[in-house]
Amino acid sequence: MSNKLGLYEQAVEWVATRVQPHFVEKTDKFIEDSIEEKAKDNPELASKIAFEVKRRGYGIGILQDFADVVVGVIVKIAGALGIAVIAESMKNNSFKMVGRVAAFTIIANNVVDIIKAPWRFMSGLIGARITAEYRQEQYEKTGIDPMGQQQIREDDPRNLKKFTATTPQQQPIQPKTLQQHALTVDNAIGMGA
Repeated sequence: MSNKLGLYEQAVEWVATRVQPHFVEKTDKFIEDSIEEKAKDNPELASKIAFEVKRRGYGIGILQDFADVVVGVIVKIAGALGIAVIAESMKNNSFKMVGRVAAFTIIANNVVDIIKAPWRFMSGLIGARITAEYRQEQYEKTGIDPMGQQQIREDDPRNLKKFTATTPQQQPIQPKTLQQHALTVDNAIGMGA
């Protein structure tokens, strides 16, 4: 697969680079407000919120929630205008009217998508904060971060260090020859001699 981007991807990247400073600023403000509201006295949760929200807001959120939507809307509006131009060239007035209505409907729907794009971005940040809160909640309950490196507290009964210290070691299984293995399998299924 080639690393060369197609025209659509280049347009998405172009839009993303133009709006990135604005959305990074919104992300940073959201992190600040979220930590103040949800994790004022909990540095672990604050760290998880900052990580999850930055991951969403600095990259994928800008691309998926805004830039891709904007470029997609522009492409669909261009298509709608093409429908209107073709319809206008027809001699039949009913075809012209159908073309105008179709173009207007497509444009109206896509204008709504453009208006919703910043809210969609913010919804993604909220989802990232909820993910961070879930991670922290699970860590506090189980000692395991479900999306991070699994760390179990020393006092947790599931701590493997304690488990292996109190469990007798199993003798290693001796490898068999292929013929011995075949005889074992044959005996297990009732075909042995």
